[in-house]
Amino acid sequence: VEKHQNLWPIQDTATNGQALLPSGVNCCSSRTVSFHYVEYRECVVLHDILRTVNEKDLEEEEIRSMMIDVWPTKFQELGGYSKGLPNYNEKEKWRNLVKVVQKIATRLNQTC
Repeated sequence: VEKHQNLWPIQDTATNGQALLPSGVNCCSSRTVSFHYVEYRECVVLHDILRTVNEKDLEEEEIRSMMIDVWPTKFQELGGYSKGLPNYNEKEKWRNLVKVVQKIATRLNQTC
């Protein structure tokens, strides 16, 4: 039985058969369930952000401000794989990040 037959179109033989992952706004499915290597504090804050965005009709700037206010910034609070949030003036990175947050948060069946 070939369990990976539907994955072949996204595989890159130059990387020894490892699948190429989407990046940017397409990095996450609207049906995202979990993230690997995300520390406790980041998970709690991410959950709160997603819940708030799902419940309210927030503009991009409101989401960015909320994330800046609540996201962990100290080394001890961030996971070892975390890069933290973009700088405030990196508008394109923020625009993409907010789009991903909105995409994940607006699932019709969002439950925890």
